[in-house]
Amino acid sequence: MRKANPEAVEPQLVPSEETELARVVPIRTETTLTRYPVHKIAKRGSVRIKQTKQNERGKTVTTWEVKHPSGPLGYKVDTLIINRRIDEMRTGGEIRQLFKVGSLRDICEELGVTVSGKTANAIKEAIRENAGALITAKIEYRGNDGTEREFEFTTTRYTVIFTGEKLPNEKKADAVYIELHPRYHEMLKHSKTRPLDYEYLKALPPSAQRLYELLSFAMFGTLKHDRSNAQMLYSEFCQSAPLTRYHEWEQVKKQLYKIHQPHKQSGYIKAVEFEETRDERGSIDWVMKYTPGRKAKHEFRQFTTREGKRELEQRAQTPRLVPAPAEDEQTAAPPISTEDAAIIAQLVAHNITEAKARELAMHRREATERELEAFPHRDRAKMKDPAAWLIKAIESGNYSQPAKAEEKRAKREAEKKAEENRRIEEIRQNHRQRFLPKYLKHVREELARIEREHAEAFEQFNEFVKEEREKAERMKVSKLRVEEIISFHADWFFNDAYWRKFQIPFTSFWEWDEKKNPTPFKQA
Repeated sequence: MRKANPEAVEPQLVPSEETELARVVPIRTETTLTRYPVHKIAKRGSVRIKQTKQNERGKTVTTWEVKHPSGPLGYKVDTLIINRRIDEMRTGGEIRQLFKVGSLRDICEELGVTVSGKTANAIKEAIRENAGALITAKIEYRGNDGTEREFEFTTTRYTVIFTGEKLPNEKKADAVYIELHPRYHEMLKHSKTRPLDYEYLKALPPSAQRLYELLSFAMFGTLKHDRSNAQMLYSEFCQSAPLTRYHEWEQVKKQLYKIHQPHKQSGYIKAVEFEETRDERGSIDWVMKYTPGRKAKHEFRQFTTREGKRELEQRAQTPRLVPAPAEDEQTAAPPISTEDAAIIAQLVAHNITEAKARELAMHRREATERELEAFPHRDRAKMKDPAAWLIKAIESGNYSQPAKAEEKRAKREAEKKAEENRRIEEIRQNHRQRFLPKYLKHVREELARIEREHAEAFEQFNEFVKEEREKAERMKVSKLRVEEIISFHADWFFNDAYWRKFQIPFTSFWEWDEKKNPTPFKQA
């Protein structure tokens, strides 16, 4: 096979051993899902995130698909902020299902980005996108206790609660909170972890960061077994990143150059070689061979030797310090919201003073939004002073709306209503998933009662769900999922199909939630 080695001769900016030591700040991340992509890390183009793996008999044993993935900023928030909080809890002994992330300002500062209304709004939207990424997964893994486990999942990983929104205890959130889905939470508790250098992760651009996450598995094994290089297929990297997979060498070389360069400058990679090969379909592929650099070797020593691990544990247990507000910040009026800031910016763009814009946005919000939406459709040629006209229109509220503005507003209201309905349904389903185990316990008790008191009906019900049970066994569905399926069928069997015949009441989830759940669903 032809070997290509365009990158091995690049000059390397290798840091000193002392500099490397100062930079190794560990973050322990779970290993079960790390190899599977959740985000789009490329700013341009679109890559479908879907993977399946079959055994030697052709049976699908692994499934991974992500719908509505977030982008590079969401990836940074997940890996540098959310994972950091989870690691801090893990170090403390317990991963909580509901935990505090911090304010949007805290997140901006931790990511090292300029604190502004624009960046805070972008981060807020990225967190929303992360929380809305729908994952379908069926994965077998070995837990941290050595037992074989299965992660079967078709939902989102977590719900986000922003400042001012209601927490499960009905109190208002004083910062951004994350509530993990019960199954995702369970997986995190039992998953093995491996350490990475947090400060190094933070300094890397998204695509280079993703390579570090994926390559670290092979790099660790290479150094442990004293091999000359760590290997990864180009096609596998593209699938797991995910990135567009190219089949022309010049495109591949150009794509990977920017990804490899930060690792070569840091000394994590000493050299890269490419060996041409073919995949199982006959398409051209490349084996990427990475020679470990001084930083990779230093990380390995820090993460594996007794002295290195002791020092890293001491660092990991140092509490994260959130800067306290200055005295003048503690007594100042609360900052305006990002939504108000956007409205003020629009008014200022129409030559309205910032003080007047702030007054209109804060005290005449609805009229301001309406007039800003209508203003582009008005005949400004007849206005001597457009800014004064706009102020008067907002303050009087008596101006009729142009037809185009009305249509646009009606469309926006419809979209807003649809989005609100989607949000409520998402919260509703997350609530159902949260309390599903308790409800299923109630289902078992109800079915036991029916078996005792209505033997004939229970026998017919068992016959009715027999096929579903057998199907679930063939597919090796989890016990919780089987019970959930049975509860659906019991609800239909006793409440709909056979109600008139048997007259046997059976409590559906939402009936149970309303009457017997101490913390029932309440629509905000």
